[in-house]
Amino acid sequence: MIDFISTRNSTNEEDARCARLLTTVITTAIQDASIMPSQREQKAQRNLSTEPCAAIHWLFDKESVFPLYCQLIGMDAESIRRALIFTDNEPGSVSDKLFNGLQRRAIRARYRWLANDKDINFTAEDYDE
Repeated sequence: MIDFISTRNSTNEEDARCARLLTTVITTAIQDASIMPSQREQKAQRNLSTEPCAAIHWLFDKESVFPLYCQLIGMDAESIRRALIFTDNEPGSVSDKLFNGLQRRAIRARYRWLANDKDINFTAEDYDE
């Protein structure tokens, strides 16, 4: 689990607990977003599952509190967003064991599908390379 502020020696216990809570919220959203799409979702090219759709929306929407949560634990939301979309882990690496290529592909697909919806405050072009 990513957790920078709560591990600093100068951080008081209450701040450390809050940082761990926010880290858990972010980690859970990433895990929810990476749930593999069902065959029905793949065929429809749409998010039909509530949890992954809500997680993608929370992670990428421009009006989400996600950037604030990241800032509060010493992280950069844009770096996380770009890593979720673009960065592939080396096979067998520690990060690959925690978050594998299939999970990243699931996030990419779900992101693209959700970015095409009219009620979303981000577009697929926001993270085009």
